[in-house]
Amino acid sequence: MSMNGPNRRRPSNNANSRRRGAAPVRSGEGKFHFLIPSEFTEGRTVQKAILDCVHRCGFDPDSAFAIKLALEEAMINAIHHDNKLDSQIKV
Repeated sequence: MSMNGPNRRRPSNNANSRRRGAAPVRSGEGKFHFLIPSEFTEGRTVQKAILDCVHRCGFDPDSAFAIKLALEEAMINAIHHDNKLDSQIKV
């Protein structure tokens, strides 16, 4: 996620930077990639890492809340609905 000011963000899709586990892989200026098992605890670890970055970058409270909500929804959809809680399938 690229942070270019308090209200700007840009996702990255660099597939070459992925690895196992919830620890972020630094793939360039302000970009992270995560590859995790379909488990809610792993999803929360990813959310926390991203939200920590959001707060460090100075996003306003409304934007930070919107990002938090979007992350929660995306993780629930991917882990529960798409992958049926199968930890063998990665998000």
